[in-house]
Amino acid sequence: MIARRTFLGALAAGCAGSALGCASGEIGRAPAPRTPTVTREAPRPPGGAVAARTPAAAAPAEAAQLATPAPAAVPGERRLRIRERAAEAETGSAFLERTAGFDRVEFEQAVFDAVMGGNVPPFQRLLQEVTLRDGKRQAHLWVLCDYLAIGSDEDFVRMPMMASTAQRIASACDCVLPTRRVVDEVWRQAKARLPPSFIQGGPDNTRRDDYTTHQATLEGHRRKRGIGLGMLTAGDKKDIVLTNRLLTKDDRVAIYGWHQDDGSPIQPLSTVHGRRYTDYSHGVRLVDQRVVVDDAELRLEDVYRDPSYCDIVSDEGPLEVVSYPIWLPAPVLEPVPGRKASASAARSAVGRPVLLAQERSGRQAP
Repeated sequence: MIARRTFLGALAAGCAGSALGCASGEIGRAPAPRTPTVTREAPRPPGGAVAARTPAAAAPAEAAQLATPAPAAVPGERRLRIRERAAEAETGSAFLERTAGFDRVEFEQAVFDAVMGGNVPPFQRLLQEVTLRDGKRQAHLWVLCDYLAIGSDEDFVRMPMMASTAQRIASACDCVLPTRRVVDEVWRQAKARLPPSFIQGGPDNTRRDDYTTHQATLEGHRRKRGIGLGMLTAGDKKDIVLTNRLLTKDDRVAIYGWHQDDGSPIQPLSTVHGRRYTDYSHGVRLVDQRVVVDDAELRLEDVYRDPSYCDIVSDEGPLEVVSYPIWLPAPVLEPVPGRKASASAARSAVGRPVLLAQERSGRQAP
């Protein structure tokens, strides 16, 4: 049976109501373990060590925000489990315009609220199947067709976000984040590939206008290559991924990918940046928790952990890290080569004792 380990205290359901799920204790302290989800055991798949499981109704507390459930998928389809997009929902450009003056935590909360409110383009609702093999077994995964976006089909933005926000969204949608091996296979099996696109001068995590610039460049490439919306698309962003390197670096984000046309990734697996860091090149590819391994439906996070199954989806053995914490480490100024950090960024990164005190008490802080 798969061990039910958690990563450094895992996610605290009680943190769900705060802006980024900040822990109620001192900065850097992991939240208390969540109450395990009750499951119903199913028969073991033939020759396997993993028992297929169907989760009971409970999901993370934030899933309660999905007051209007998504319509059921037709047989054979997997859909993103999120409410339908309202006709009056903001476009992607309107969202960025409205949030232009938000500080970093306010912006991250706005991203979370928009996605939970259903403001995801309709073309991203139908998940795409990806098949992985390890020589002995094969697994069928269902992934977002492109990197998670906010807006309409006509006006959307592939939205960079902190790892904590990505995890909150993934948990609420009953998804997980990918591993390096999953990212490689998504690129290999993608029907549409966009070339990595750089912004002159390099990334700057203090400037969200980069998001608009990069989005416009990607859309130019997509139209030039005749790529339709909804196709499995890769190469356009780096992925926030799961890796055991985070065991000793719980304050970091792991990124990987940005594959070139020859299949080589520009970004090797890296944990250089803190979990507060994000820039225009980062993207979030949600992977549905329901995975089929040799005809048995399992939970992907359990497959990640299991020594008998993990090699199908991981190139570093069993994962002990299957989610990111949703609490935030203290701010750190991260200089970007080739670009001078703004004075406001320096102030927000190295000072603000009042807001840091608020974070210690579980309230918002940048």
